[in-house]
Amino acid sequence: MIYDALVVGSGISGAMAAKALIDAGLHVAMLDPGRDSLLRDRIPDKPFAELRRTDAGQRSYLIGDQLEGIPAAGVKVGAQLTPPRQHISKGSDELLPSRSATFFPLLPVSLGGLGAGWGAACFTFDETELRRMGLDAVGFDAAYQRAADIAGISADADSPVNESLWQGVQRHQPPLRIDTNAEMILARHLDEPARLASRGMTLGRIPMAILSEDLSATRRANPYFDTDFYGSVRQSIYRPAYLLEELCQSKRFTLLTGRMVVRFDDRGTEVVVHARNFVDDTEETHVCRKLVLCAGALNTARMALYSLGLIGVKTPILCNPYTYMPTVNLAMLGRPARDDRHSMAQLGGVLRHDDGDGVYGCYQMYSYRSLLLFKLIKEMPLPPALGLLVARTLQTALAIFGIFFEDRQAETKFMEIDESAVAHFEYRQTAEEIVRQRRQEARFASGLRSLHCLPIGKVDPGKAGSIHYAGTIPFENPLDKRFHTESDFTLAGNRNVFVGDGSPWNFLPAKGLSFTLMANALQVADRVVRSMQ
Repeated sequence: MIYDALVVGSGISGAMAAKALIDAGLHVAMLDPGRDSLLRDRIPDKPFAELRRTDAGQRSYLIGDQLEGIPAAGVKVGAQLTPPRQHISKGSDELLPSRSATFFPLLPVSLGGLGAGWGAACFTFDETELRRMGLDAVGFDAAYQRAADIAGISADADSPVNESLWQGVQRHQPPLRIDTNAEMILARHLDEPARLASRGMTLGRIPMAILSEDLSATRRANPYFDTDFYGSVRQSIYRPAYLLEELCQSKRFTLLTGRMVVRFDDRGTEVVVHARNFVDDTEETHVCRKLVLCAGALNTARMALYSLGLIGVKTPILCNPYTYMPTVNLAMLGRPARDDRHSMAQLGGVLRHDDGDGVYGCYQMYSYRSLLLFKLIKEMPLPPALGLLVARTLQTALAIFGIFFEDRQAETKFMEIDESAVAHFEYRQTAEEIVRQRRQEARFASGLRSLHCLPIGKVDPGKAGSIHYAGTIPFENPLDKRFHTESDFTLAGNRNVFVGDGSPWNFLPAKGLSFTLMANALQVADRVVRSMQ
């Protein structure tokens, strides 16, 4: 069978692209490893506190039958995933082999890609940011709105962060409730907003792809059970897999899981895609009129480099540098917190450049409970019994602030592949970038202290720790001009191969990229449709 379009990848970009192509009347296939969680749907639809008191089977999803939920020290990015989320990268060492001494990314082999475990924060990029990325801002507001209608976004129209984080989206659900910890922090900020303003910071409720109202019979409002790191929680958080379940009802959509695309060949009138079916260990070929690469920036670049025979050719990597700071909210010490809450980011904001022109950092605030106290105790230089006492005392007052910084192309940040399609990564910030980031981290910490949130440490999870990857087949490639994406989103030299994820971007803003990936994929799908008319 020759498909009208074939989408590689089931993640944030792939699911949106597939929907747009199907809505346009095309016959679409999707190739993806498609591994899914065996635990997620077995978690009872009950509050976390009740599960801890009553569920005899809680060990399987809280710490794992093999203790896989207890991370060891010094392991790679993704080790903190709870057992029901560890399927995201399980088996990636075999299916997506890589080598590096500086960059250890989370490479997904799951149904829904990295979207199976993303944090659900949604931000829009402004015209300046889009232009630096190489994107045309015309029509992006409409694409953002389409993505919001599909995913279901809750947002506070009156939040002061909207000026920097949420523009052009008119239709959305009401904001989610924030927890007791966040309420105390936000109240202190609103009592004297100049404290943060003088440091170039904003703070408020941020848009989240979490339903505050029912969207459909299957996707329902978040019940504030605080189990979002474990189960489906009524499918209230947008996951690409939920959209794929809907698309599978269409006769024009074929989901082929258990496949890993190895290479493709654009033959002018059709594209032949070669894949490994790792379920029965066979090689397959699939034929389509148009191919849309949405495997995530690192995997899309891997298969494109291999398909074009560009062995040993360096191409850039963009990845948001990320730091998180555990803090103690002094106003919450010794105070109880409400049980009803969702587990994701409660508040967020931006850190502007020193001159106030543009966003240099974007941060989110999380409370701490459902990730369990043993993870805190494990990191404390105290005897376990004393560590438990301290952790219990601090639990309701802990506020975790994670801040992402913008990233730019540099000769010290690149990937290449060898003859066996093994990816080799190198990521080293320039001296100027390091100095600037440290200065801004100090300003950020000062802002947290002004909120009476006392930083008790600073954690660097590694150069791939943000799990925000882009820019590997950029519109403008400073490392090798042969390997780039054309302005119409086709892979250079391949008129029937479109790049539908974040691989073409020349720049990565500090704001979370997932919502823009959705809107971008919808626009690329529209380009595919127009190319066939």
